[in-house]
Amino acid sequence: FALLSIVCGQCTYTANNGCTYDLSGLTIAVNQPTSAFYTGMDTSNSTFYFNVCGALNNELSTGYSTPPGVLQESLNGSNYSCGAYNAMSIGEYSGAAAEGSCPGVDLIYFNGTACNNGSTRQTTINIGCDSTVVNGLSVDSIIEPAACAYEIQVFSNAACGVPAASPSASPSASGAANQTSASPSASPSA
Repeated sequence: FALLSIVCGQCTYTANNGCTYDLSGLTIAVNQPTSAFYTGMDTSNSTFYFNVCGALNNELSTGYSTPPGVLQESLNGSNYSCGAYNAMSIGEYSGAAAEGSCPGVDLIYFNGTACNNGSTRQTTINIGCDSTVVNGLSVDSIIEPAACAYEIQVFSNAACGVPAASPSASPSASGAANQTSASPSASPSA
């Protein structure tokens, strides 16, 4: 996993297979109301609020020195940061089955509220490719596979990466096959 750098609202990643992803369009501006952020419930009926490559708003961040990227609100009204917005990494997709050769990415938020076992809460958001989810994302499931480690499975067309271009022979203007190919990044030969 590579530490993700968010510059000027960009949230991009190039996977090991060469697929490139731009999740910037999924980031919700921090000045939006709570109802604008992504939400879902786990099996214990806790509500999770989260953002992609960004912080939650001031209302959801009250009481935290660093705004969370993911927040759990339990039935008794207690809130827990499940990862700070500025402590995240992005990496290879490990979630549920997704479309195509560029299936998606995992976004991991670290350094949430301390747990009873001494560790801090963290959340992996598996963002899988689904070309039918065109506005934002669709929350599929939220689980806690280990104490204070959460996993949110979502799908979005924004997670349908762009495959790496592969050079191939192409016909020339006269119809003869080109024996070599060049990409825009190729250096001219002398």
